[in-house]
Amino acid sequence: MNRSLETFLNAARGALNVALQPRILWSAILSVVFLTSAISLMTVHRQSAVVVWFPDSRSEGRAKARPEIRYVRYSRDVASQASAVVEEILLGPLDASSRPICVPTATVRSVIRSKKTLYVDIAGSMLFGRVSASGIYEAPPLEPRVALGYIERALRYNFSFFSIVLTVDGLEPAWRPREVPIGA
Repeated sequence: MNRSLETFLNAARGALNVALQPRILWSAILSVVFLTSAISLMTVHRQSAVVVWFPDSRSEGRAKARPEIRYVRYSRDVASQASAVVEEILLGPLDASSRPICVPTATVRSVIRSKKTLYVDIAGSMLFGRVSASGIYEAPPLEPRVALGYIERALRYNFSFFSIVLTVDGLEPAWRPREVPIGA
């Protein structure tokens, strides 16, 4: 056998004997496990729990709201986290005893944070129901004022330090005050 190969094998055998000593072996295994868990912890995205509300399917109008806990990706950017909360609301409820606030085609157009104000713009498809075969829109699942109220409630609860401004296709909704009957 070649002399250099023989010295290499002897050196490898000696290093293996040293590495397999219990004190060195177990500390090496623990170090590998620790480094693996630390790297996996850094790469896993953190999630935060948020509370969203949906109307109860058994109640009329907005008589009763049902809360749900959703987990959204944590972000230091408040605007992206608020966008994730609104997207969860627009996706609809997980619980069968709740009903959605709008059609599934509704989307968040943009969320902008300016100091202590969150501006949330939602697509106009939220105002309409499903399109029938004849091309006519059906009634939406909820009145738009009530649907926007559920979105605002969830945003105010989860982002309590911010004031919320909701817009639909870039326009703030202007609701006429309900007329109070004379003598009431």
